[in-house]
Amino acid sequence: MGMRVTSNMLTNNLLANLNNNANSVARYQQQLASGRSIVNLSDDPVGVYKSMRARVKIARLEQYKENVVAARTWINEAETIAREVNSVLTKAYELTVQASSDTYTDGEGTARGAIAREIEQLRNHIFDAMNSRELERYIFGGFNTTSAPFTLDVNGEIMFNGVLMNAPFTGSDERVEFETGAGIRMDVTVSGVTMMGLDGDNMYTVLTELMNELDDPDSRAGDISPFITRIKDLAENVLNIATELGAKMNRLDFLEARYDEDIVTYTDVKSRVEDVDEAEAAMRYKMAETIYQAALQTGAGMLRMSLLDYLN
Repeated sequence: MGMRVTSNMLTNNLLANLNNNANSVARYQQQLASGRSIVNLSDDPVGVYKSMRARVKIARLEQYKENVVAARTWINEAETIAREVNSVLTKAYELTVQASSDTYTDGEGTARGAIAREIEQLRNHIFDAMNSRELERYIFGGFNTTSAPFTLDVNGEIMFNGVLMNAPFTGSDERVEFETGAGIRMDVTVSGVTMMGLDGDNMYTVLTELMNELDDPDSRAGDISPFITRIKDLAENVLNIATELGAKMNRLDFLEARYDEDIVTYTDVKSRVEDVDEAEAAMRYKMAETIYQAALQTGAGMLRMSLLDYLN
């Protein structure tokens, strides 16, 4: 015996189907309006999970890229200063070679006195360069980025972060680090101590001693010539530092290029999950709208039927 179908059942089924069809029309309409295939979390839970993972990855990559850009700024400035200091030391080396001859006196050593004044200016230039700042932060002060790392005490002795450098140095050799990737921390500059030179063989002290020797009328070539090797060693140290910083710049360039590629990849993954195919969505919207209109017409015809229609 078949199940008896009542008018209430027909009406309920009609309303349920109309509601489903209306929801489909509304969903495709919202997709077209927003440009997104996922309007509600329930639309595609797996897609939502993939999209969230891609978003997290993109955010992390963008942060690493920002760190790389900031690190490059620091390293670029430090490398520029290192090459500048190397050029200054090269000039000091040339002047020292020039002044190391006993024939270069020019009457009671006045020519050497002129070189001494030039050496003094070169020394002061190095001192100022080693106190350079990037965005109001001192580059060569290690963790101290708010105050000048190199200062002079009352006797004119050079100090690094308040610690005398001419005696055996007891301060710390600190370096600023940036997180440039997952598990990657790169020191983006060099400590001023490493750059300036340790103990009594630092650039400031060596050039000061050279200046004093040049000002001494009793000095001879044998007193000045040892400074040739000392300045050459200082210049080689600074050049090695500049080369190391240049290598770090190259590494940062590689990292940034990789992050750019990864961001494009994960943005594409996110787009394929989130972004709607407008042509397909428009077609589905038209189909859903057609079905909904047909259902309305069918329902309207069915609901108009009454007992009088059957009696006829």
